[in-house]
Amino acid sequence: MVGAFLLGLTGSLGHCVGMCGGVALLLGGAGAPPARLLRLHVGRVATYTLLGAGVGFFGASLETLGRGAAVVQGLLALGAAGIAWYSALALVGRVPALDRALAGPARRWRGLVGEAVASRAVSPAVLGAFWGLLPCGLVLVALSTAASTSSAPAGAATMLAFGLGTVPALVALARVRRLEGTAGGGVATATRQRLAVAGRLAAVVVLALVGSQMALRGLAAFGIVGHGRLGGLVLW
Repeated sequence: MVGAFLLGLTGSLGHCVGMCGGVALLLGGAGAPPARLLRLHVGRVATYTLLGAGVGFFGASLETLGRGAAVVQGLLALGAAGIAWYSALALVGRVPALDRALAGPARRWRGLVGEAVASRAVSPAVLGAFWGLLPCGLVLVALSTAASTSSAPAGAATMLAFGLGTVPALVALARVRRLEGTAGGGVATATRQRLAVAGRLAAVVVLALVGSQMALRGLAAFGIVGHGRLGGLVLW
């Protein structure tokens, strides 16, 4: 769960600075009170948690169809490793970003949510829950990690940790986006750009580490390497 939290924390700076800053402003509105922002993020994190429980249950269900729990867990972990490493390469421009493949669904999502915001009939918590369904490459990485747990509770906990990790940056980004339209907009834009660069570098490191952890977990499931432990904590 620590890895998932760090993925959310760094990834939200490196990835969401460009993708979700405008979404946060759209849903929160200019000068949104803290209570509205809280309800938005509670709804969003709740969606992540439910999705985590779903993919964890799916991973557990696959175990009954394969040649044993270890085989399925190994395959899921290696798949998560591949997605994490690919995303790290995408952040440094070596391969196309996963979000390109999700661009069409993301546009349709924005259209639907924009209509809901304009209607003023949807509560912030519900809008936040829909925000959690925004097609996003970073969320896909987190969900693949949650699926590799092959457990609904563990999958839910993984996505809860990921979601909580994204909150600080998105709250700060909504504030920076608002400042960009004021007299100090140039400073705010420069600040956002610096955060994006620093966050991208940190996210690359975390994605590489998460990918390595998942790869080792997969190899351990196949008996190729031993499981790593730090005291009572299972590292992979």
